[in-house]
Amino acid sequence: QVRQVQAPARARRRWARKPQQAAMVACEDTCFACIAVVDSCFSIFLRVLGPILIVAANSLIGFVVYEYLAVLTPRYLKPQLGTLPTLLITSFGIFLLGNILFNYWACILTSPGFPGDHLDAVESLEEAGHARIRRHCRKCKAPKPNRTHHCSVCNRCVMKMDHHCPWINNCVGFYNYRYFLLFLFYLASGCLFVACSCTVPI
Repeated sequence: QVRQVQAPARARRRWARKPQQAAMVACEDTCFACIAVVDSCFSIFLRVLGPILIVAANSLIGFVVYEYLAVLTPRYLKPQLGTLPTLLITSFGIFLLGNILFNYWACILTSPGFPGDHLDAVESLEEAGHARIRRHCRKCKAPKPNRTHHCSVCNRCVMKMDHHCPWINNCVGFYNYRYFLLFLFYLASGCLFVACSCTVPI
């Protein structure tokens, strides 16, 4: 009799939990849908913002170069250090500037590497019997090797993706990672060079 009493009670608890579970599932689906909408809007925002940041970065570099050559060099460096030291310092600064611009534009213009450009489609690989690459991207419909991630801004999979940088409007990946690191190195060196040059008048 006790078992007969407990059985309907358990059934009632199960029926009571089903509406709660359905509500939880609906709440989770709504949250995921909202996150997807926010992610899509943010990706579109980065696509629009990328060219603007490229123009802003080049404008800032041009402004610093103009102030250094038109103001700091003739008014402060040359009178205090002389012609030859000023020429050597300025030549080193131009060397840093050339490396900054070269590596920056190499980051922008060099493709980070997309697996779809180097590998066949998933169906053809399966027909050929290649079981080495087991993963594939559901959005790109392309094989997905190790350390390959899908970029929502570029809307493509990127080989050895590090991150999407809005300042270069491109992903940092397999083919442009070296240029990105060199750009950061020369940019930091250029900032240190300008800071040290500004201490000469002091």
